[in-house]
Amino acid sequence: MLNSPRISYEDTIDPALSRYRPPNNQQKCRLVKMVWRGFIPPAWAHRFLVQIISSSPRNVWFALSITGFPEGLFNRANDCLTLRLPDSSNEYILWETS
Repeated sequence: MLNSPRISYEDTIDPALSRYRPPNNQQKCRLVKMVWRGFIPPAWAHRFLVQIISSSPRNVWFALSITGFPEGLFNRANDCLTLRLPDSSNEYILWETS
């Protein structure tokens, strides 16, 4: 994990260095990050997304980002990001590039 004091829940920073103020409803939460490098069949990625959607409570957010291998002259890759915000009623943001 990151060892930076900036990500600590109790951290404060000099206002001369940063104008950002986190929202007042600060809460600790658990974050899960999974990294996979290698081949993943599209059917497996689809089942994984369905499993995340069906097992995540409605009051939490999640994001699933999948990137293909770079190809072509400009090393472009196919990317797909699915995001669900907390308390959204079956609404998702899908960002796809190719």
